[in-house]
Amino acid sequence: MNRRIFISYAFCACSAFALNVSSKIKSWHLGSYGEFYFKRMNKNVFVMHGVRENPNAENMGFIHNVGLIESKNGLIVIDPGAYNIGDNVVQQIKKISSKPVIAIFNTHDHDDHWFANSIVKNAYPKAKIYAHKLMKSAAQELYGGRYVKRGFTFDKAKRIDFADVLLDEGDKLTIDFENFYIQHPIKGHTNNDITIEHLNSSTIFMGDLLFEKTLANFGLNSSIYGNIEFLDKVNKQKEYKLYVPGHGLSGSKEFTFTPYLTFMNIIKDEVQKAYDDGVEFADLGPVEDKIIQRLEWRGDLHFSYKFIERFMQGLYDEIDMKEAFA
Repeated sequence: MNRRIFISYAFCACSAFALNVSSKIKSWHLGSYGEFYFKRMNKNVFVMHGVRENPNAENMGFIHNVGLIESKNGLIVIDPGAYNIGDNVVQQIKKISSKPVIAIFNTHDHDDHWFANSIVKNAYPKAKIYAHKLMKSAAQELYGGRYVKRGFTFDKAKRIDFADVLLDEGDKLTIDFENFYIQHPIKGHTNNDITIEHLNSSTIFMGDLLFEKTLANFGLNSSIYGNIEFLDKVNKQKEYKLYVPGHGLSGSKEFTFTPYLTFMNIIKDEVQKAYDDGVEFADLGPVEDKIIQRLEWRGDLHFSYKFIERFMQGLYDEIDMKEAFA
């Protein structure tokens, strides 16, 4: 297995799950990564998939997925992206439809997903922004109110637009005849994640609670266990026609959702077993090797030892804390 944190290749524009938009639409050319544009994925649902890499100067920090829903009178954007790709996102939106953007959803507080709110609002001033009720305070704490010159994903940001409408678990919304259902894990990838179910098309936008072919990073306000428990919950729900991850290709449950849940559970089960057997974290080397062997069932999954070690440490610490307060 080639152990790297991310697979270094550009998103393939010929995904088996996509229906190409008109060839007349001029795509966004992003250096050696190729052409990017919104692809019709499911009824009135479009997705522009980001690059499978860490952010750098060439990819401009475009590493996540931008969702777009065309409603009767307008457009609804899910995670418009980093500040410095905002103009490119708006250009591609306009090539799908001349209708105005009427709503913007933010799935969580990480800058690569939502700093372009202000760019979209500049182009469509009447658009309302929707996010979890904890996102604004979490984002302010995470970034300290300083948005200038802090990396590829929000270089030169002059203004940041936060949510107008605050959401929580179980909220139901109708926006221009399009119906949505919101779910929120208490703590998952962050403490302010939401998934956005588009009832009209049986699509679920999962933000960074779901990745395709790699593992997510987890920070101070996150829980790997909480993320897995939430995925288990979604797994028991109806099967959606389309699963849109925060990073990686969108697709069916079998293609996009099940593999991620499976290898998250592989790592969790091995760490839990080692903990129950009294293995100290410093002695988890053989456990890591076993995890890598078990992940061989998907030959296109690539992780560095450091990445798996960090993931294992996060799980081990969470187990230890649970035991301490049991």
